[in-house]
Amino acid sequence: MIVRAFRYGYVAARIRGRKSWMLTKSDYESLISAEEISSLIRKLGETRYGKYFSELTQTPSVQQLEKTLAMFLEDEMNLIKSELGPRRAGLFNALYKQLELTTLKEVLRLVVFGLDPEMVDWVTPFGRYDTSLCRSLAQADNLGQTLSRIPEEKNLVDKLRVVADEEGSPAQTAAKVEIVLDNYGCGMVWRALQKLGGADKRCVSLVGFLLDMANIVTLIRAKKIGMRPEQILDMTTKSYYKLGEKIVAKLAGLPSDGEVVNQLATGAYRDILSPLTLMYTTKKDVLPVEVAFKRFHAWECEKTFFGAPFHLGETLAYYYLTRYEIEDIRAIVNGKSGGLPPGAIRENLVLHQPLTPKL
Repeated sequence: MIVRAFRYGYVAARIRGRKSWMLTKSDYESLISAEEISSLIRKLGETRYGKYFSELTQTPSVQQLEKTLAMFLEDEMNLIKSELGPRRAGLFNALYKQLELTTLKEVLRLVVFGLDPEMVDWVTPFGRYDTSLCRSLAQADNLGQTLSRIPEEKNLVDKLRVVADEEGSPAQTAAKVEIVLDNYGCGMVWRALQKLGGADKRCVSLVGFLLDMANIVTLIRAKKIGMRPEQILDMTTKSYYKLGEKIVAKLAGLPSDGEVVNQLATGAYRDILSPLTLMYTTKKDVLPVEVAFKRFHAWECEKTFFGAPFHLGETLAYYYLTRYEIEDIRAIVNGKSGGLPPGAIRENLVLHQPLTPKL
């Protein structure tokens, strides 16, 4: 404990301090009840997002909102990495790079579909993939030329080149590119986890939960549209936690999406899925399943702060809670812009909500 306190004492105090500045349930209700987008933005300007939203217009465009939220997240990540120092920031370097790959994925989609390079203004810059690099990538003549410009490791570029050389429709190529980038990002984070020891191993459960969630949502959605088992397995992440490779393969071989949900409701995640089986049978809607998983994950992140202190898990939990808060802000703004009633907006939120979505 003394060694951990020496190693993480200052970082823990900083992280817990920043967590105390996160939006409260009262803040959420204030945003949801705002009559106009301009008043919602003004309310956000009174929170920890103040310096970011104070520069926005009263009715920001979708691009402005996304770039502002990404800027906040990037600053938080850079702060976390600087607080941890180079020797302890390995996991967060991997998470940071995973966010960069999300931006790369958006740019490559534009290129694959042959869209106007000016559409790159809709891409949310992050890290190395700033506005300048994104524009340079989008202006390439073809996918191969774009790949020659990306600042990534050779093995990732080589995997993407294999996809670029294969025959297929733009939709098929874009899907394969997404799979390559997602698997690479997940693998990178998972490998960083394996280097952790002692109390820092608590990070494994927080990341592993999300890996399983990604595979569960992929399995249900793919089965719903009638994909074959081998196609489904190509789309799943190749890093596993409670749902091992054999379990994922077995689920991919089930005859329907309903069977997948029913089978999962008897397994490791039955507490999350068993209340949702009837809903899924009648509505066939995957979104409540995804929301339920995120809410349970957020609760696990919160519980990290109730236990023994001084470990990397607290910092990771704060990172994920911040990600969910940003997702919720996006959902509230988009919901208000679309004229959704408060109840419908709350159904899509993660933080400060009941664990099981309203059925």
